[in-house]
Amino acid sequence: MISSFLSVFGNKLTFRTTSLGLVTAKKNVTFSFIKPQKPMNTNKFIMGTLAGGITFFLVGFVIYGLALMSFFEAHAGSATGVAKVDMVWWALILGNMASAALLSYIFLKWANISSFAGGASAAAIIGFFMSLSYEMINFATTNVMDMTGAFADVIVSVVYFAIGGGVIGAVLGLGKKS
Repeated sequence: MISSFLSVFGNKLTFRTTSLGLVTAKKNVTFSFIKPQKPMNTNKFIMGTLAGGITFFLVGFVIYGLALMSFFEAHAGSATGVAKVDMVWWALILGNMASAALLSYIFLKWANISSFAGGASAAAIIGFFMSLSYEMINFATTNVMDMTGAFADVIVSVVYFAIGGGVIGAVLGLGKKS
């Protein structure tokens, strides 16, 4: 009678074949579940994060602060006093930088994106799902915005993320050898 024993060490799976409790043939087959990855280029990560953070800040100002401010004011929910008159600038900047850092990390570490088009399309998809989840949870649990405003914000977020992600992808592609 042949039996196999399975042991797990860290991220590796090892099989040993034995016969009647005695080790007759010692065959180790190892499967690794972690794909070996090259180290991330820290300089590109920092440059992508800075360029993306600045882009998110400027695009957000143009879209939300100038172009669509009256639209979103008209689609505010019944909650009052939720908008701050004086913004907390450090938090706004940190939030934009965090979004850019997330995309830079994904593009460098997992997706190998290094062009404007690649960054824009990937970020548009990421932005769609992130904003859809946020807006629907926000709509379900608060009175900050009506449904029209929530769905419009999802569409606006796709454009916002596509532009920022495109800039990040382009910056990550600078100096790339063909």
